[in-house]
Amino acid sequence: PDKPFPYETDKQLQYSVQYNSTGGVIENIRITRTGSEYPYVVKSNAGHKCRSGSTTTSIAMDGRSSTVDGVYADYTIRIISGTGVGQFAQIESYDASLLRATLKTALPIVPDESSRYEIIPTVKLSGDGQDAEAYVKMHGYAANTIESVVVSKKGRNYTTATATVEPPHTGGLTTTLLSPSVNPVAGL
Repeated sequence: PDKPFPYETDKQLQYSVQYNSTGGVIENIRITRTGSEYPYVVKSNAGHKCRSGSTTTSIAMDGRSSTVDGVYADYTIRIISGTGVGQFAQIESYDASLLRATLKTALPIVPDESSRYEIIPTVKLSGDGQDAEAYVKMHGYAANTIESVVVSKKGRNYTTATATVEPPHTGGLTTTLLSPSVNPVAGL
């Protein structure tokens, strides 16, 4: 009350700022534990292109795609060049006989034959805010492990958030652990 600094420690001040913050954003997401490899990744340097017949809710995939149904389910397809560059969506299902991935949400722009893509694990964000989006960057060479997480939309109204990776690892494989940082809109 009469003190110029009412908190005994910086830690108490930090807690107070976080506890009382409203309208926060997800500033970044750290990897706290690198998990096992993701077997069905298609890296950006593979040169995979969309084929004719893609829509906003399904992608006609490159002829080199997997011949096994369902392998890309729960992964994310991200357009890395050409029409629709930068957009991404989680894959709901994959039909190997048609080489077609059905998306959980529609893309804003229909990819075409100029569109190159990558298939990467999905970052799922949850918390008390909304509209944040993120995707992973994979290691560039041999390992199909996650190198970093890119926050593409910081969202709004967060005070707490969690981030997980899909598809989840099972059968003794190590899960990648993520830690999002929530900051007030104006920063600290």
